[in-house]
Amino acid sequence: MNNELVKLNQISISFDKICVLKDVNLTIKQGDFVGIIGPNGGGKTTLLKVILGLLKPTTGKRLVAGNCILGYVPQYSQFERDFPIRVWDVVLMGRLGRRMIFKRYDNTDRKMAEDALEAVDMVPFKNYQVSKLSGGQRQRVMIARALAAQPKMLLLDEPTANVDCQHGYDLYELLKKLNDERVTIVMVSHDMSAISTYVKQIACVNKTLFYHDSKEITTEMLEATYGCSFELLGHGIPHRVLKKHKENEWDVRNSTL
Repeated sequence: MNNELVKLNQISISFDKICVLKDVNLTIKQGDFVGIIGPNGGGKTTLLKVILGLLKPTTGKRLVAGNCILGYVPQYSQFERDFPIRVWDVVLMGRLGRRMIFKRYDNTDRKMAEDALEAVDMVPFKNYQVSKLSGGQRQRVMIARALAAQPKMLLLDEPTANVDCQHGYDLYELLKKLNDERVTIVMVSHDMSAISTYVKQIACVNKTLFYHDSKEITTEMLEATYGCSFELLGHGIPHRVLKKHKENEWDVRNSTL
């Protein structure tokens, strides 16, 4: 597969005879930073789980490079408010898949956990209870847990969903740094501004996949994905939906492209 890490060929998946993804073709290469956008219920999270191997496609093939470890940061990672688990213990959990069953953590595991915490600037917090951290700090801990397994690819589902704007910006900067240094990234996000700023490739998903191996967002891609018309304006200026979609006129005033 050369520098290809994951390849999906004609992937379709259905639940109770309802098609969720249809004829998806996607190749993810070493060093890519892919942003996945699309409407709610369009199959974005399902696509991530197919890439991870958590869901078996109804038809089609999923190919993964033999040395490619995948790390996953799911949507809405939550901890019970009073559950007494430390940041260090959560990050060490990322090493579970690299050890034999019932084997204790060794020096290599601890070194990888320490390196992962350093990568996300959370070493000073390693003895804190996770429940005491801010939303942005918790996301960094979850990213560190995934990094502890030394993945070649990191998949994230809405990583800034429960994070304020400043911490969201900081998280995107962290992901860019990780991508520049070591990790291929695939990220689901509704944040158009972040998608257009940070990623290298954009995939639009709404049952089918619209992917052109670039970060350019065209009106044709958006209209095919969302089923309504768009006017693309300059970066930093809100975009508008011009036509009605399913009897409702959308007017998105707070998003930018």
